[in-house]
Amino acid sequence: MILQAVITILLNTTLVSLFPSNDMLSNIFYFIGLLAIDAFLGTIIAGMTFISMAIACGMNCRVGEVYRAFQANPGKAVWLQLPVAIIYMICNLPANIMSLVTPLESYIQQFGTILILNGLGILAASILTLPFTLVFYMYWDFPDYDAKYILKHGMELMKGNYLRFFALQLSFLPLQLLAILSFGIGTLWVTPYINVTNANFYLDLMAKRNNE
Repeated sequence: MILQAVITILLNTTLVSLFPSNDMLSNIFYFIGLLAIDAFLGTIIAGMTFISMAIACGMNCRVGEVYRAFQANPGKAVWLQLPVAIIYMICNLPANIMSLVTPLESYIQQFGTILILNGLGILAASILTLPFTLVFYMYWDFPDYDAKYILKHGMELMKGNYLRFFALQLSFLPLQLLAILSFGIGTLWVTPYINVTNANFYLDLMAKRNNE
């Protein structure tokens, strides 16, 4: 988790340093770069997913598995993450634009509005990306399938299970609240618990499908 956070921060910091000005062209290139970074992080998400699957299946794994997608098919991991990255970018666009155009002297007064817009954007994106929930699990289960096939069949596998998965995520809210109250330290336990539970959700769906 720390490695994932460090990589994300380094990439975002580099992007900001490349486009420091606030003119229209720089902002456009900044958002394109942000989309590219989010898509690239699919390789790290794939590695985290592999670790969660390994733990759910009772297997041993190493920290280095975070980079396992680079040994498998990094391009496919990027393509699987791209639809999710696009949805999150579109949903967070109002908050990002307002944050960019708000003058520094009035930023504090507008901070509450920006925070609300950001929260609504994340909520909308979380709902809209539900069909893509299982794609990185299928990435490892079906290494010979291309990204288009995995996206299509991942969405089919999620049909009829949206409410069940959404209810599962809601059940984590008390733990996430405790993690926030611990100044984020509890996240080191809560996030792996959530990831492995989601991996078990996928394994349960696949077991039911194979029994049909």
